[in-house]
Amino acid sequence: MKGEQTRQKFLELRAQGKSLRAIEIEIGTSRGTLAKWEQDYREELTNLKAIERDAMREKYLLTQQAQLDLFGTQFTRLNEELEKRDLSDVPTPKLFELVLKYSTRLTEDFPAQSIDTEEQVARQKANRESPPRWLPEPMMSFCPGPTNLTR
Repeated sequence: MKGEQTRQKFLELRAQGKSLRAIEIEIGTSRGTLAKWEQDYREELTNLKAIERDAMREKYLLTQQAQLDLFGTQFTRLNEELEKRDLSDVPTPKLFELVLKYSTRLTEDFPAQSIDTEEQVARQKANRESPPRWLPEPMMSFCPGPTNLTR
C-alpha cells in the first residue's frame, strides 16, 4: 500500500479504535508518521469515529428506534401468548407482570410526540432565526435571520 491508500487504511483502522502500534504493524508505516496523520486528519477522524460509534449503537440495538422496535415486538408477542393462555395457568401472573413492565417501559421511554401545525413550525423557525430582543440595535446586524423586527 502506498500514499493515499495507506492514509485511508490508517483513518479506517484508527476510527475503529486500533492503537497506533497495531496500525504500524498492520500497514507498515512508522508511528511518527501515523501520529502526524492523526493531527493532520483530526476532523476526518472525529467524523469517522462518530460513524463507527453510530454503527455500533445500531448493531447492538442502542438506537431509540431499535429499542422501540424490540420492545414493541416483545410486547406484541407477550400479549399474543397471554391471549392463548387459560387464566388459571400458573405462569399467567408472570405474563401479566411482563406485559405491565413492557407497557410501562414503552410509555416512559417513548412518550407520544406532539405534532405541530405548519403555522407553529413556521413560528418556531422564525423565533430560532431571529436575534434576541434584548440584543442592542447595533449588534443585530451580526445576527443571522431577519433584523427588521418590530419591537
